[in-house]
Amino acid sequence: MILVEAAVDSPADRQRLIGVCFQWKEVLYNTPSLWTTLSLCTYYPNDEQLRQLFDNLSSRLSRCGSLMLEVKLNLVGLQETHKASLFALLSEKAPFTRWRSLELWEREDRLLTPSMLKNMGDFRNLERLDVCAIMTGQLLKMASESATSKLGELAIRSWIHPDQFEADINGLLKYIRRLELSEQYPSIKLPANIVELTMSKFPPMPLPYIKILTFTSRQSVTDLSDVAFPNLTSLTVSFLPIPWDVRAPSIRLSNVESLTVYGSEFGALAYLSLPKLRRLAMRDPPSLSKHPWGIDSLVDALLRNEFSLSPSEELDLGFPVHSGTLNLAAKKMSRVKKVVMNLEDVKQDWVEVVASLTNANMDLRSKGSGLLTNYLVLKSNNELDESDTLRIAKKVMMKLAKTRTTTLKILPNGSRGVVVTRDNVSR
Repeated sequence: MILVEAAVDSPADRQRLIGVCFQWKEVLYNTPSLWTTLSLCTYYPNDEQLRQLFDNLSSRLSRCGSLMLEVKLNLVGLQETHKASLFALLSEKAPFTRWRSLELWEREDRLLTPSMLKNMGDFRNLERLDVCAIMTGQLLKMASESATSKLGELAIRSWIHPDQFEADINGLLKYIRRLELSEQYPSIKLPANIVELTMSKFPPMPLPYIKILTFTSRQSVTDLSDVAFPNLTSLTVSFLPIPWDVRAPSIRLSNVESLTVYGSEFGALAYLSLPKLRRLAMRDPPSLSKHPWGIDSLVDALLRNEFSLSPSEELDLGFPVHSGTLNLAAKKMSRVKKVVMNLEDVKQDWVEVVASLTNANMDLRSKGSGLLTNYLVLKSNNELDESDTLRIAKKVMMKLAKTRTTTLKILPNGSRGVVVTRDNVSR
């Protein structure tokens, strides 16, 4: 079971594992779920590449049995006779009815003729469709005509002409739950069944049904509001900087429970009011130098009187911060139960973490409160063996005796980590 799990995530790892010994090779070759991804990609292939394409396809189809398939299609430069041969093989062993997902890069699928596809069936079982090509044709048309309510996810990763969007995409929107758009289509009308949206630009109209929203480019915090997203519960966003001479108003998002901010601009956090916030995560700072002095915009936001964010369950700092920044964040968000931190080297940096949290707790207790954090996770960018990890974890837990921390997990790079509790250490 562990061997199969190790082979799932990476085709390269799978090939290395196959070469270890005959027994491993047999186990992996006889695990159908490892062979359900078909990458049907060419770029003006020669005879040898064509032979490899058909051989690999045949072997994968024989290993995966009757399981549903994930297909990536990009047949650039494939001659018409070879396309006909390919779809003849697919119609026999892997018709469209077995395709669970399709990543469509086919810039030349307009050259696919009805005779090539006549025995391929339809897309009645398709669950996810990624349209990545600049120009698509026959396959997208067939998917639009035969997709059913099983289609839950649709990603449009390239610009599509509005006429084609109207003809081939609009009909799919009535089924899906999750939509990703790389471009903005002003005339698009999103039905109520779409509750999760990923897009690059701020929409020109309110989206009352969207609950989960992800922006792939930087946005102005002042564009956010309850009016635009009254039912939003999860937001992932990168913010534009706020000009020094502009005072942004307080932005209230009444139902947001999870906020993830990525990039290098965190000043907008001071202007957000999220009364139901449970989880706050920060990602991708401009640098990861050892013992960084924090990100100026994050410190500036924490120092502002307007800063009111107070997640109730989890604070995830996805990058190393200076001890002073951690101390300030802990005091500003003292009710959070779980804190997750990334460290450069846990062997050295745990000392500052302990000092920051202990001092923050003492400062708060002097004012009649205290840190409510009971679960601390320390992720380390360096590798560490299990015995060293356990030794450090016990030290950290003992040093945190004056706080409410009862559980500690240390997660070195490439490791499943070690978990200790206060009871374990006190025995």
